Amino acid sequence: EKRPEETDLLVELRSTVLRQLVAVNDSQTVAEAIARFERSLVDAQSAMLSSDLWGVVYGAVAKWGEPAEKRFEQLLGVFKASNNQDQRVQLLGAMSSIKDPVVLNKVLHWSVESGDVRKQDLHVLATIAGKNNPEIAFEFLKEKWGWIREVFAGGQFLLGRIASMCITEFNTKDKLAEVEEFFKAHPTPEITMKINQTLETIRTQIKWLDNAKDDIHSFLSKQSL
Repeated sequence: EKRPEETDLLVELRSTVLRQLVAVNDSQTVAEAIARFERSLVDAQSAMLSSDLWGVVYGAVAKWGEPAEKRFEQLLGVFKASNNQDQRVQLLGAMSSIKDPVVLNKVLHWSVESGDVRKQDLHVLATIAGKNNPEIAFEFLKEKWGWIREVFAGGQFLLGRIASMCITEFNTKDKLAEVEEFFKAHPTPEITMKINQTLETIRTQIKWLDNAKDDIHSFLSKQSL
């Protein structure tokens, strides 16, 4: 918990460390985060979460809470009840990190179909979903591309960012070809440069993996992994 004498830097450091522990599924940290979340649902006043722990707690619930569908509904309830935009953004980030592909797909569709999410916040979901599950993110992008392009017409920065974040984690030739084919079939001149840069990133990742695969295999073999 934050103490009165602590500096903002120390508070941020604690949050960063806790987020990393959640990311690697540290059992003690995750269990405590989920317990605090559940207490906050029962008594929002006495068990209120401090803002510096939003990302930690919501992230633990989304990534490791079971069942995923239940956790999504709980996080969604908090989102709808909140008037704090910073808290809502943290919740969007958490919900888009859900590992279950069916539930993640539901999250992404909710974000554009419900009217609950500000258009300028959609890039948050694209960034995190694209990092954790690019296959689901890209399928969503393809399905909703007409809507996304219409909504962000004239706003090339957000349009380019959303498109790029949904595909930038790909690292196979098959996926590269699929992405190239999609944007060839759906030319978008206003973000051509951004897409070309992202395609080059994917090519670089493919090349790196190809060059390093023998070393990686050797290392893992020595570690009995």
